[in-house]
Amino acid sequence: MVLYQLMCITAHYREYQHIRGLVRKTAEHVLDNGGVVRHIRWDGTRSLPYKRVIDGHAHFLGDYWSMYFDASPFLMHRIDRELGKDPRVLKRGVVKIGSRLQDIVDFNPKTISQTAEIRVPIHAADKPRRQQQNTQ
Repeated sequence: MVLYQLMCITAHYREYQHIRGLVRKTAEHVLDNGGVVRHIRWDGTRSLPYKRVIDGHAHFLGDYWSMYFDASPFLMHRIDRELGKDPRVLKRGVVKIGSRLQDIVDFNPKTISQTAEIRVPIHAADKPRRQQQNTQ
């Protein structure tokens, strides 16, 4: 088994039953074929970086979600192919996280904390003039 991350952008609907049904169908497909779903993450509704036209409909908003799952490479290709046929899916991608036991055991999603502070270094031009004159 290989650990994968599926990232998906789906068309935004007012009712979330469409997205819920798609996520549920994908997770059930993994489970029915011997895979393991580790985590499903909802990343919210966002504006798309550019207009997507699918089946004659223009989409400006998308629902972002991802799923971490263990499956065989054959099953991963089947899931990717099925999502490609679904008209609700605007964009999808699958990333292989790891296939060795050590990669899978040590797996921890690497994300940036939203509470992290950004510290800007102080350059010489930003220091007060007295400090610059003392260094000369």
